[in-house]
Amino acid sequence: MDRIDIYAKFTSIDPANLAEFKTAVTALVALVGDEADTLQYDFSFNPDETMCVVREAYTDSASVLAHMEHVGETLEQLFALGGPFDVDSFGDASPELLAVGESFGAVVYKKFAGL
Repeated sequence: MDRIDIYAKFTSIDPANLAEFKTAVTALVALVGDEADTLQYDFSFNPDETMCVVREAYTDSASVLAHMEHVGETLEQLFALGGPFDVDSFGDASPELLAVGESFGAVVYKKFAGL
């Protein structure tokens, strides 16, 4: 298995967009519930709810790409509402996933050692 973990962080959520951002998150999580190859998908806010971290895990690169296609429209809405974001990806990403990651400015880490 070539598990892919992604950590995305919305770094500056405008308080005026917070309620709509949360509504989009709820819709997104409902959509992702249908994805068999999504292992983890959760959102957490800092105390003043101006930043949000998304932790995601997928069975492989193909499942990440399928996820992005499945939730594309709702994901775009979230990006518009959430302000700037950073993305870190961990795992042995396919060339296709690397190309998509580059378009998001993702930093991709390839596992070196561990359990």
